[in-house]
Amino acid sequence: MICTKCGHNNVAEARFCEECGSPLGGAAPQQPSYAPPQPSYGMPQQNFGGMQPPKPQGSPGFGIASMVCGIVALVTACCIPYVPIILALVGVVLGGVGLRGNRRGKGMAIAGLVTSIIALVPTVIVIATGSAIISGLSSL
Repeated sequence: MICTKCGHNNVAEARFCEECGSPLGGAAPQQPSYAPPQPSYGMPQQNFGGMQPPKPQGSPGFGIASMVCGIVALVTACCIPYVPIILALVGVVLGGVGLRGNRRGKGMAIAGLVTSIIALVPTVIVIATGSAIISGLSSL
């Protein structure tokens, strides 16, 4: 039997070509209709009733600005008396705006809120200590 694919002359009883392996004579063998399930790795897919979950809109600008203000306020809290309190308050406001609604950058907004709130504590301590020292010096 001659292979229609490669032209090799095979023995008469052969079902497959000895040269290329393609099926000989008649119809190609049927593939099984059952495909075993593929294992799923990772998170399971959720069904939302044909609807996609809402994706965050907008830029993470408020979260970034809040985080920068909080970090700068935290770093300068022990050195500069009044600037960190302004930066920390701005960071709290921007972090709150960044958390509101369906926006990207919520993690950065949370980090900005936390660092801004933490920066308020040493800033208030430095201002209170400084004012106590100044009032003590003025009474001398």
